[in-house]
Amino acid sequence: MEQMTVSFDKEKITIELPLDILVNSQKYRDDVCYEIYDSKKMAEWFSERILTHTRIIGLEETGGSDFTFLIDELFDKAYENGATWLEDVSDEPE
Repeated sequence: MEQMTVSFDKEKITIELPLDILVNSQKYRDDVCYEIYDSKKMAEWFSERILTHTRIIGLEETGGSDFTFLIDELFDKAYENGATWLEDVSDEPE
């Protein structure tokens, strides 16, 4: 099975997610299992939904999406683990 890869340059981060990772993630779930019969249709569906999910769907209380929370969690962990490439400026006046 291929592994997910991440690359970056000055302008963007590119995440490559092999289709077999998605297929197997659903086939071997703990609660409900899905067999994917058409990887191309699944990829089209997933691509559309992930963009919609990251741009539109948010919690009413915060306006954030699960994707936004994932990003925030990654940055919080980096800060907590002593990353020197970021600084907490929460208490500084704007």
